[in-house]
Amino acid sequence: MLDPHVGSLVFGILSHMDGRNIEGRVTVEDVGRLYRVSDQWLPSVSTVLGMRETPEALKRWKQRTENKEEIMSYKQNRGTLIHEACLDQIAPRGPDGEKLKVIWSEDEMQSAQELWHGGNYMRYYEDENWAMKTWDIIKAVSNFDTVIDIETYVANTDIGYAGQFDLLYQDGENGDTVLADLKTSKYCYEKHLLQLVAYKRAVPLAIDRMEVIRLNPDQKDWTIFPDTQWDANEEDLWTEFCRLRGELEQQHLHTIIDTIEDSTSDDAGVLYEDV
Repeated sequence: MLDPHVGSLVFGILSHMDGRNIEGRVTVEDVGRLYRVSDQWLPSVSTVLGMRETPEALKRWKQRTENKEEIMSYKQNRGTLIHEACLDQIAPRGPDGEKLKVIWSEDEMQSAQELWHGGNYMRYYEDENWAMKTWDIIKAVSNFDTVIDIETYVANTDIGYAGQFDLLYQDGENGDTVLADLKTSKYCYEKHLLQLVAYKRAVPLAIDRMEVIRLNPDQKDWTIFPDTQWDANEEDLWTEFCRLRGELEQQHLHTIIDTIEDSTSDDAGVLYEDV
C-alpha cells in the first residue's frame, strides 16, 4: 500500500519511466497500434486483444444493424472525449495547483472533429452532461483522495507490449493502490478484465486492486466492478493475454511492423505521435 504523502513522488517516477522508455507510437488505420520502446516495436494492449474471436452476440448485432459503422464510430468518439473530460478533473496537481498532466491529444481532437462534422456534437453534449454528473457521484464513493497518475504509458518488455492505463489512485479509506479503467459501454466484458490485467503487469508498482469503472449514457447507469467480484481468475486472464500475444507474433506482428517501417507520416491512415 502506498503512503499518501509520496503520491507526487510516484507520479514523478511514472512520468520519468514514461518518457525514458517509450519514444513514440504509430497507429495504422484498421491494422493496429505499435509503440517504439528503445529499439523495439511493441504492440498496444488493444492490438493484442484484437486477436480475440468476435463474440457471437456482436456478430449477430452487426448482421442485423444497417448503420453499424455510424453507431460504432459515435460510441468510440464519445468514449474518447468522456474519458478526457472525467480524468481531466482529477489530474494530479503541483504545489501551486497547476495540473501536472494535460491529456488532450490528437485522439481527442480527431474525435471532436468527427462528431462535429457528423452532426452529432449536440447529441454528444447531452451524453457528456449526464456522464459528468454521474462522474461526480463516482468520485464521491470511490475515495479518489490521492490520484497517483492518469493516462500513463507503460510497457512490459518481457512479454512485449505497451499501452496507456486510465487511472492509478490510492483508496483513501483502506490505502489500497488501485488500477482503474474507465468504460462507457453497456456492460463489463472479459476484454476489459484482460486489459487491466495486462496493464497491471506493466506498471512498476505493487497493485492492490483492479477495477472497471463503467458509466453508460445510453442506459443512464453506472457501476464500479472491482476484481474481487470478477468471475474470471486473474492468473487465467493473464495466461489468455499471453496466448493472444503469441498469436499476434505468429500471425500479424511482422506484417504490421513492415507496414509501419515502409510508410511515412504523410501516408493516409498512418498517425505518428510522440509520447
